[in-house]
Amino acid sequence: CQLDEHAPLAREYALFGIRNLCQAGGDAVQQRIKNLETPELSKLGMRLEMDKGSGKLQVVRTQQNKETIMSSQ
Repeated sequence: CQLDEHAPLAREYALFGIRNLCQAGGDAVQQRIKNLETPELSKLGMRLEMDKGSGKLQVVRTQQNKETIMSSQ
C-alpha cells in the first residue's frame, strides 16, 4: 500500500519518528498517543486499545455501543 507516490517512505518515516518519541519521551508521550481520539471510530461506537500482553492495537466496542447492541436485540 503506497499512500503517496511522491514520498513512498512517508509512512515508515512517521513510524520511525513515533517510535523514537515513545522511547525518548517515555510514559508521558506514550500516554498522549494512547489518548488520541479517532473520530471515525467514535462515530461507530468503537475505540483503539492496546493489548497489554502483545503491545498491539485492537479496535474494541465502547460500553455505549455494547448497550445499544444489547437493547436492539
